[in-house]
Amino acid sequence: MSSQWIPFTFVSTFVLVLLLGPFGLIGFATEHEGAAKERAVDVETHFGQALELWRAESYDDAIESFERALSMEPTNETILFNLGLAYGRTNREGRSVAYLRKALLLHPDSQRVHDALNSLEQKNPNLHRSTNLIESLQVPLRRWSYEIFVVLSGLALFSSGWNLINHLKKQSAEAEEAVRPRGWPKRSMLSFAMFLLLLGVVGLKLSDEFQSRATVIEAAELRSGPDERFATVSELVSGMEVQVKKVQSDWIQVEIGRGWTGWVLKSKIFLTSGG
Repeated sequence: MSSQWIPFTFVSTFVLVLLLGPFGLIGFATEHEGAAKERAVDVETHFGQALELWRAESYDDAIESFERALSMEPTNETILFNLGLAYGRTNREGRSVAYLRKALLLHPDSQRVHDALNSLEQKNPNLHRSTNLIESLQVPLRRWSYEIFVVLSGLALFSSGWNLINHLKKQSAEAEEAVRPRGWPKRSMLSFAMFLLLLGVVGLKLSDEFQSRATVIEAAELRSGPDERFATVSELVSGMEVQVKKVQSDWIQVEIGRGWTGWVLKSKIFLTSGG
């Protein structure tokens, strides 16, 4: 083949890709949209079956249908909420509170999840959460996304800079007029202090979102190592919230508050947030 044909072949292929590429993208988008619609229909079918079984007070069968629907939409607040209520009807409070906590962490503005979870925790003191200082600061902030505090901290920083510039301008003008110069830029300092406070809140929100948490779904023994041969250091009650530190085979290292850590079987807890 003559070398002069090589550039022509390359250009023609490139033009052909440009012409046919959009059709391929349209086909992919159509196929993806069709799969999404089919999945939505399946979710609605399983959820509808679950509601019918719920009305018939067949709660175990309803749970199975809710679980199938959840496997297709694992972040759906309505499914998580109803699944938590269904487990509550079967007196499995550990699993009930676990699904409600997961729903709350994914949808912190859901008032019905707040109410259901608070009702369960008030009735049963064993359904308590981890109680370290950072956790006590993070829990009230879960109703708002960290993006809100990012915007507010940005506004506070802008306000601080703007007030500082105005202060320096006035100070320079007063110096030229031989007027006694102004003192510290109080407004700028106040805005900067607010910025630092909001920045700390953003840090708390981010660490809260990346922290892996789990709920004990069955009473279990907390051991000093990842094996049943290790000594029992504490008892974990159903519904207790723990922080996940490390995973090793069938065992998970957790923290139960105040720095106490130990190992528990993976089958005994339900991951509500994080990896």
